[in-house]
Order: sequence, then structure tokens, then C-alpha cells
Amino acid sequence: MNRLLLLTLLLVACKQKPVEQLPTTAEKEVVVQDTITVSDIHRTDSLWRSFWEYKRPYVEGYIINQDYVIYQEKDTRKIIKPDMASFARLDVSRLAKDKNGIYYQGDLIKIDITGFRVVGVISHYDKQSDYYWEEPIWRTYKQAFRGTKPIAISDPATFESVTTCYFKDKNYLYYYDQKVEGADVATLQKELADEEFVSDKDNTYYRGKPFIYKGERVQQVSNNIYKTATHVLRYNAEYDKERAEDYFIELPDYFDIPTLRRLNDFYLIDKNHLYYDENSYPLGDEDLRVPIPKENLSKIKLFEVLVTDGNKVYRGKKPLSGYDAVTFGIVPGHYYYQYDKNGIYNWSKKLPFHYTNRPEYGKNFFYMDNQSLFVYEDQAYYRAYNDSLYVPHLTPQQLSLLKEGNTPLRELFPSQDDKQKNKEIDTTGFEQLSYPFWRHQGQIYHLIYKEWYDSDQHDWRSEHRYVVVKGYDNASLKAVFNGFLADKNYWYYDTTRLFQNKDVELLAIYEGYEKGWGMDPAPSPNFYLFKNAQGYWLAELSGEGAMCPLTNEQASKLLNQ
Repeated sequence: MNRLLLLTLLLVACKQKPVEQLPTTAEKEVVVQDTITVSDIHRTDSLWRSFWEYKRPYVEGYIINQDYVIYQEKDTRKIIKPDMASFARLDVSRLAKDKNGIYYQGDLIKIDITGFRVVGVISHYDKQSDYYWEEPIWRTYKQAFRGTKPIAISDPATFESVTTCYFKDKNYLYYYDQKVEGADVATLQKELADEEFVSDKDNTYYRGKPFIYKGERVQQVSNNIYKTATHVLRYNAEYDKERAEDYFIELPDYFDIPTLRRLNDFYLIDKNHLYYDENSYPLGDEDLRVPIPKENLSKIKLFEVLVTDGNKVYRGKKPLSGYDAVTFGIVPGHYYYQYDKNGIYNWSKKLPFHYTNRPEYGKNFFYMDNQSLFVYEDQAYYRAYNDSLYVPHLTPQQLSLLKEGNTPLRELFPSQDDKQKNKEIDTTGFEQLSYPFWRHQGQIYHLIYKEWYDSDQHDWRSEHRYVVVKGYDNASLKAVFNGFLADKNYWYYDTTRLFQNKDVELLAIYEGYEKGWGMDPAPSPNFYLFKNAQGYWLAELSGEGAMCPLTNEQASKLLNQ
């Protein structure tokens, strides 16, 4: 994530990046002895010219200063005076709060904020102005609102989202802020709902109205499968359509409709067949039937996308070889790890244990997901993106440590690389300044966070390391408003020194020009207008960044455009 995007998320979307959990002592984070040095921002008078050539509207959101707040969006800028001690941005850029109530677009709605929650948003797009914005649906325990408009909800304290279009309280279903007449909220199939479609035990609703297909009411069976008295339908949406029936295709008549029911997200069953629906679309002409004999339907066992009938193991509709169907199982929540009486598998690859007894998950076989660690009997196998380790024998004490889940196998059996790594530090007592900056024992660290997808493990992996930052006054460095840092001498944007820290205000943020493909000389977003005791400053903080001083006349032109 580049620095500009980070600030945009902090200020515009008003969603603070989740605080990274400090590593436990057992994780032994290693500080790499690289350093980052604070540098001065590039000064150039050409920034003023490029701003006027490519400038766009204000960035939507709240700017917090020492004694006041600015709300801005598009071509509107308001100065407001909330209770600063309790003022805070909320999850939607137009919303904020203080002890007196909720602010929407900078205007105070005086209300008891107990139970405040953003329930959903209604997206709007103005094609003429190319302007996109979100109107929040929110509530407290006593009242619900659409933007600033109160809406009639029978029980605001239980008001919650079902999809982006549907909401419910304990009594009724709503399409946005309109009650859906006749819907049975007690049997609402919330986990199967999909945008404009939602179902209860008897009916399916489209855009808040009952969906009738060829004169018959429609019931939802599974994620994508629906049925009427005489038809089975599959949701096959590719584009937004106006008519509900245009989202569906009719399936062949091999179903027994009265007995057709859902087993899980992938499998359905009736009295004659098991069916597999892989949740992808468009469907095409494929047959959904799994080739399991009718007489074996009572014997089936489901394992997410896998199933057995006691004779064979199937992945979807395809029979798999090499497994014992009677003793087959999966690691819970991880169907790509399987086991039977003969071993533990990652599909066709058997894990390298010495098998003496039948693996039984939870008895003599365990998997620690957060460590990618398998334990079988007194053996362990660890596999990561670029590392693996098989240990043929563990002591009872080592087994106990591993099963507690706080001791990685590599800590008990370090690799040669581990032994040669730099000195480990105790992260106890780290103080977070602002993401990703930390202070520890008088030193400032920048937390480098790397994340990647491990296709072998079918999971996301991450890595942390701390890098020393030099150039701040470490003792006085602190987080200030709007995602910046400051010490007793200067303000900083991450590791870029901006200007003297005296009477600093952030007056406005403007959208820049979004770079396109090819050789595009235009600056990237965004532009920031500051004021301090020295005067006015215009800054562009993406990439290496640039800044120029402004005259009073230039600053006035910006603020009165």
C-alpha cells in the first residue's frame, strides 16, 4: 500500500486501518537491521501550476484540526465546531459523532447515540458529473435514519442488514427503507440472500415484491437453485436486469421437485439423485447429477465440496481414486487436507509421516491452522510458503507445547537460517504511534507488513519485520490529526519532513488527477492545503511528494474557488 492510499483511507473513507497485533513472545519477531532515514519533501514552484491544470473537487470527508473540524465534499466546504474531546469520524465518510449526536455532511443531528450502528449504505452515481457517493442507513437504539431522514422501523435496536438492498428488524423485512409486505422475517434465509433477491420459507422477493414465475410462487432451495411447483431454476446473473425472471434459467426435468432440498452450499438432494452445484455462472449445459446410485443416497456423508457414499469419494461430480471411502474425512474447515485409515493427504500427496495407526482427527491427529502444523502421534510436519520441516519424534513436553498452539515448530527446531538471523527483540512494551509506526525503548520503528497467497496451502500468509527510522526527535514524536506525525520541531508525512510544527492547520484536501496507462505526466492524488506560522503550503504527497509555499492571495483563491 503506498503512502497516499494509506492517508486517503484514513481521511476520506474514515476507516482506520486495523491495529496490527503485536507479536507474542513466542512469535519472536526479528528486527532487520536496515534503517529508514527521514528526508525533506521536494520543494518546487511548479506544483501550483500543475494543481490548477489538473485540480478536481474536494475529497469527501472530515478534516480534524486542533480546535475545529472541516467537512468537505465535491464543491462544498464547511467549518464546524463540535465537542473536540469526543469527536470522531465514523465508518462512512459523511458521518461523524460527538457527545451531542451524529454529524451527517457536517450537520449535527442531536440524538442519543447509544446503540449507534451503520446498517448499510445506498450507492449513488451521477453520470452527468461522474460523481459517486454513498448514503448511509444507520440507527441508534431509538431511531433509524436514511442520511438525515428518519425512517419508520418498528424496532431500531434490532435493525440490521440482510443484503445491500434488504434490511430487517425483529418484526419486519425492509427493501431499503420500505417494509416488504407479507414477508416472514422469522424464516428469512439470510445466509442465502443475494442482493436484490431474498427468500422466506414460502416466497422469494425481488426488489421488495414477491417474485412470481409463470404464475407460480418461487422458493429458494440453495445458493443458486430455486423451485416452483413445476420448474427448477438456477440463478444465472451476469448483468443487471430489470425483470426478475431474466436472472434465471430453467433446468431440465430430472428433479423430483417436492423432495428437492439443500444439503450444504454445494450439494442438493431429492429422493432420486444427489446434485452438485459449484456456485459458478453462467451454468452452460452441464448435468448437475452426481453418479451415486439411488440405493446409496442414505449413506452419503458430506465434506464441503467432497462427498462419499461408502464406496467412493467424489469431488463435485468426479470420483476420486486412492482414498478409503469408509474411513474418509477432512481437516475441519480445510477440505484440501484429507485423511483415511492409510494416511493424511494434500490431495494426491501423502504427508511424510510414518503411519502406524489409523489417523483420527482430534485423537491422534491435529492441525494448527495458524502455524500450518500437523501433529500425528509423536510426529510433526510443518509446511510454509518457502519452508518445510518433518520431525519424526517429539517428547511429551514438546507435544504439549505444540498442542497449546503458542510455540511454533521452528522455535523448537530452528533452521540454520534461523540461527544466523539478527538478534531478536522483546516486543513487550511497544507503543503504537500511528500505523505503521512504533516506539520501543526510545527508538522509532516502521512495521513492514507483507502478505501473499500460498497456493499450495490455499491460504494467505503474512510476514512482519521492524525497520529502524532515524531523523525524528524520538522522545517528542506523536501522532497528530489526519494521519500525520509530529515532533517538537516538524510535521511529517510518514518519513517525509514537511514543515515546522507551529500553529499547523490542514485546511483542505483536493482530488488530484488519476494516472492512466502509458506516459502520463499528470500528478497523482491528492493535494493538501496546509497553514502554519510560516504561511500557506500546497503539498502533493504521493510517490516522493512535492510541496510549495503559497501567498495569501493564492491560498484565498483555493479556499474561495
